[in-house]
Amino acid sequence: MKENRLRNQILLSVCLLTCFLHPGIPAYAQEKSFPVLTAKYIDKDAPDDEAAVFAKGIVSTEGYEHSAPAFSPDGKTVVWGIVEKDRPSVLLEMRKAAGKWARSQPVSFSARTSDDMYPAFSADGKQLFFGSRRPLPGGTAVNDIRLWVVNVTASGWDVPAPLDSTASKGFEYAHSISKNGTLFFSARKVENEKPKWNIYCSRRQNGVYQ
Repeated sequence: MKENRLRNQILLSVCLLTCFLHPGIPAYAQEKSFPVLTAKYIDKDAPDDEAAVFAKGIVSTEGYEHSAPAFSPDGKTVVWGIVEKDRPSVLLEMRKAAGKWARSQPVSFSARTSDDMYPAFSADGKQLFFGSRRPLPGGTAVNDIRLWVVNVTASGWDVPAPLDSTASKGFEYAHSISKNGTLFFSARKVENEKPKWNIYCSRRQNGVYQ
């Protein structure tokens, strides 16, 4: 009888812990204790000579999949995407203040119910580009991941907006931005009823991507 009661108490504790943990934040980030991190790249000032897991247990966690981390040019913000099974992918961020990195949290513009992934800062750090399956403004659903952009303000993140449909039509992945603002990304297009992947670029003219 006592063993059954103890087992039930343990199961209840596990259930409560699981329910109250935020689904988009690694469990370590929700613990009371958090390590003091002051290095340029969170836990290291420079990469090692051999490949190693990046910021293990901090950025690289037990998630199903991670995107590459995107550091702002001033080195005070890092954003990355994390995918967990049966949950929408979410963008997490860490910010550095007074020389110390704070624990990760979802970006304020997170869709929560739709996938957000592939963050990349512009060269001047004034914008963050990312891919998302969130509905378009007005509630229009999308057929797959599209390119979005959000401005960086003095108080944090602005309201994100999708790129014009002339540049982003859906099925765009793994984008990067050159110093002059040109976007490069892979995209899937159907030709002769067969999907075909290729690399595309989109140049900005008069403030609009073409």
